[in-house]
Amino acid sequence: MKKYNKMTQTKSDTPRTFTIRPALADDHTAISALWLKGSLQAHPFVAATYWKEQLHTMSNDYLPSCECWVLEADHEILGFSAMHDDELSALFVHADRQGQGYGVALLNHAKQLRPLLWLAVYEQNQRALLFYQQQGFRNEKRQRCENTQVWEWVMRRKDKDND
Repeated sequence: MKKYNKMTQTKSDTPRTFTIRPALADDHTAISALWLKGSLQAHPFVAATYWKEQLHTMSNDYLPSCECWVLEADHEILGFSAMHDDELSALFVHADRQGQGYGVALLNHAKQLRPLLWLAVYEQNQRALLFYQQQGFRNEKRQRCENTQVWEWVMRRKDKDND
């Protein structure tokens, strides 16, 4: 079995060791629950019924078809990222763990795997927009999300090697 590097996050007074590893099928329930809770909290401008109706598809179709990584500490999944080709299609961290560097760690991991990484983020999700801008992404194109009809930004890395 391949070992994954443990990382120590020292954002707070107490260092916290965590691992980023590939998601397993056994993780899908926890990941889906995190996705639903995060989607409801971050996207109040989309009907809650939409997210709840997508839960089965997320768990049974989406997660098995994408490259998914979990950030784990003390055997607890604190966040995850999911990619299809060069698209970062999901990045979620437990609400009570946000602002502690876990999202940055997941995003940096994704950037290492996909130098041409891009994503779409809802325009009304200002916290996420600012986060991605601070992490080196630029707004490239404004469009309506095909599924929700809510405005979103397609964002791409603005690293010197990708311009």
